[in-house]
Amino acid sequence: MAINNASRSGSLALTRLQIAFLVLAVVPVLSAAVGRVAAGWSGTGTVAPVGDDFSVFYTAGALIGERSPDLLYDTDQFRAAYKSSLGTASVPAGSMFGNPPAFAVVMVPFALLPVETAWFIWIGLGVAALALALRALGARRVIPLTIILMASAPGWYVIDSGQSTFLWLAVIAGAFAAFGRGRPVLGGAITGLLVFKPPLLIGFVLWWVIDRRMRRALIAAGLTGAIAVLASLPFTQSVWVDYPQAVFGFATEHRSAPGHLGQFSPWGFVDLLVPGHPGVSAVFGTAASLLGVAAFWRYYSKHKADWRLLFAGAVFATVWISPHTLAYDWIVLASAFLALWAARPDQQTSWLTAALFLSAVCFWSVQTTILTVEAAGWALQYAVLALPATAWWLSRSLDAGPSIVVDRELATTLLEPAAG
Repeated sequence: MAINNASRSGSLALTRLQIAFLVLAVVPVLSAAVGRVAAGWSGTGTVAPVGDDFSVFYTAGALIGERSPDLLYDTDQFRAAYKSSLGTASVPAGSMFGNPPAFAVVMVPFALLPVETAWFIWIGLGVAALALALRALGARRVIPLTIILMASAPGWYVIDSGQSTFLWLAVIAGAFAAFGRGRPVLGGAITGLLVFKPPLLIGFVLWWVIDRRMRRALIAAGLTGAIAVLASLPFTQSVWVDYPQAVFGFATEHRSAPGHLGQFSPWGFVDLLVPGHPGVSAVFGTAASLLGVAAFWRYYSKHKADWRLLFAGAVFATVWISPHTLAYDWIVLASAFLALWAARPDQQTSWLTAALFLSAVCFWSVQTTILTVEAAGWALQYAVLALPATAWWLSRSLDAGPSIVVDRELATTLLEPAAG
């Protein structure tokens, strides 16, 4: 039952359940943000939080600028450079560079600036990218939705850590817009920019390998990735050879680092539940990924007539299959929900409820994990279980059709479905 009746003026009605999820998702995040400011940005004594992840990016850019790319994946040398670049005597647990060398090249201009100035510019670019992403995904009221996503748990984690995920959401949204205009090659070329964040390519590559109609997009993405790699070679030299082995070691150490409790992958789920057993997490994570591939294949066979539904499924598959999904990566799920809204606006209640539910789970799962690890040394990261459960429920909703009758004119209050 709706709390507020939708009116012709364009207000979107929320059910009691949605309001509860909204309160659980946004209010605690805002409280955490205020607490962070009051605490002096984690005691760093800086004007900006300069999150751990941005500090790593900044250090990587500095190493490229100093013509020392060979130190990017040397853990000890990198952490020494971290201390030098940030002017700090200690390095947070798990701080090491796990992105491709090309991403370090992108960070060089930021490393030429004072770290606090660079952080402000970085976050500003991220917020602008978030707004552009929402517009490309069909949002009409971009500013309110941008604020809401920034106040969501995944959005706050992006800002707090200084992550790059808003930028990658913009890339995904740009691909969505290109596909919506009937330009799969352009969409694939844009998606290829995710070579700077390879785990986010997984679901799209899976989709395009299965779907012969999208092979041109797959080839275009490969060409974009190849161009990015070749363009970075003069600055990164032979360090690309070290990257595959380094990223494997990064993922393993990063998941086991005591300060990284926002692990949202099946691998991380086991690492937190049964600490110190990487073999068990590898087996469980691999099995979960294979199940994710099978689930997407079945989903594809049922919904291959609508590319927007496949797009949404690819995003969910990416977040589930990747061995290195963290809490802030869930912000890319916004693109999946907006794609679903564009494809089936008459089921807006289902999409909105699921989005608010996952945002609330994202915050509370991390918080309870922190408390449980401190008290018992292990934790149940139940957000990892909530994701496939939600995906299953959404798939059932698609199969069943709209669960309630809604005003179709109001379905576009916040969104304009993209052209098919």
